[in-house]
Amino acid sequence: MEAAGSERISESLTWQAACRSDARVGELLLGGEEPDGIYGIASARIVDHFLLYIEELGVGAAVRGLRPRGVQREVVPAELYVVLYFLRCLARIPSQESLPDLLFADTALMLRVGFNAHQVEFGITRRGEHAREGIRRNAPVDPEAISKNVAKLDAKDVRAFVTSTFKALWAKHPVVSAKGLFVIDGTFIEPGETTTGAGVTSRTKSVRTTEGVKTVSELTTGFKMVWMWSVETGLPVAICFGTAEVDERPFVMPLIEQARAVLGDRCEIGTVLIDRGFLNGQDLWALDRAGIRFVIPARHDLNAYEEAARAVANDVPTHKLHRQSRTATASVRPEGGKGKLITKQQTTEAVGVEGLRSFTTYRAAESMGGRRPKGFYRKEFVANPINAVVLTREDGRKSFDLTLLTNGPVTRPLATLDDYDERSKIENQGHRVLKQDWHLERPAQRTAKMTEIHMCFVMAAYALTQGYRAWLDAQVRLEDEGLPQTLGEHVRRIEAENRDKVIVFCGDAYGIFYTSEFSMLLGRRVKNPNPKGAANIDELMARLRAPPPRA
Repeated sequence: MEAAGSERISESLTWQAACRSDARVGELLLGGEEPDGIYGIASARIVDHFLLYIEELGVGAAVRGLRPRGVQREVVPAELYVVLYFLRCLARIPSQESLPDLLFADTALMLRVGFNAHQVEFGITRRGEHAREGIRRNAPVDPEAISKNVAKLDAKDVRAFVTSTFKALWAKHPVVSAKGLFVIDGTFIEPGETTTGAGVTSRTKSVRTTEGVKTVSELTTGFKMVWMWSVETGLPVAICFGTAEVDERPFVMPLIEQARAVLGDRCEIGTVLIDRGFLNGQDLWALDRAGIRFVIPARHDLNAYEEAARAVANDVPTHKLHRQSRTATASVRPEGGKGKLITKQQTTEAVGVEGLRSFTTYRAAESMGGRRPKGFYRKEFVANPINAVVLTREDGRKSFDLTLLTNGPVTRPLATLDDYDERSKIENQGHRVLKQDWHLERPAQRTAKMTEIHMCFVMAAYALTQGYRAWLDAQVRLEDEGLPQTLGEHVRRIEAENRDKVIVFCGDAYGIFYTSEFSMLLGRRVKNPNPKGAANIDELMARLRAPPPRA
């Protein structure tokens, strides 16, 4: 942020293939060349702080480094197709068909990407011009060409790009969690039944009918994304991809390994909140051996679930129990859901149970002999202990049935419940947002490979947006505290330094001039030139033609 404003802006234009050359553009204009485009620096998104943030993270260079495989002839540099597709995900554009109206129409942004003004208006080639009917839409390239080139990317390269993006975000993130609370969860991606390579699975869901809420089964065609997300920061740390029918449980430890590689020494994984669909004794034991606390609901068919229920209900203590309750004031609707809100006291009670011994598969994978542990039928066999938290009362809900398994302490069972309540955030702030706002289920092509590439780009764009918001909030707080070199001060300085400047494109070069200097280059004398710029055309050309200073 210490660089001069105009130089900082020119450095941020690294998304484009055009290069800055004030001297070359000045000579062309002085010789009568017509400029391809003229834009105010403070307008048309040339100073886009979000893109500047991405560049400073190194993500822009990483996107441009992705190369489609098997491209033999390049009318347009192949990396531009990748950049355009990433911009589609970043701008939350729903489909390829929307690109001409929602992305290509932004001339200034297209210039930054690497097209000149003529290409933006008339396209790269005139092929098919004679057959076109109606008005030509804004399209320097065909959206279908973008799809075909992006589909040629190597999925391994795209996965590595996402991991590097996550690493860069966590390295720069201003807020690092001390508690280390993370969620692992999965969601279905359903691009359409005609998608090649998709899997099919049956799942149950609750639907509301005239007869009440019923549970129905339905077939799901598509894929499954399993990811790990930080509750405190809202940033993802790891993702995995598979077809719809795959078992989610084997994803747990690979996600932990990815997350540790991403986090480095910035944050420790303290607690992992997991849905009951991931319930697997060997994986939970591996988390315990790795020093990670887990919290996961027990299935009703699990022996540990029955053992915890008996321990809580038994008048004769069989386990060490920890009971805890709290009462809070809540505003609720009267019975029937109509009328004014009324204030009620609601009580929540939970019991922590120590040392359950009936979860027999809670052990190392190498000690298992099929479905049963080795030595299970011997008298001396003893299962590893695990703790539980049983919710025994929760006013405000018509029904509840929740038993949580954990390797952590249960002396304060309500704290464990509160932690697990945080898992619901991934549904509203993650899955729902990604599908509705980020169009996770709208890849450019309905294939397994393109769905995974699209998922990776969407997750990278989502993470960058979350990180930028947090970074921006931190900069605002610094400014409120009166500290120097905040974002607000930086932005105001850039705007002040560039308020009277224009950026001029000529072919594959651009130059930045004061408006009075630009008028001189067009052959018009200025009575009162900007005092920061050249006083006359001779002084301006002498400055432009002077050799650059030696380093």
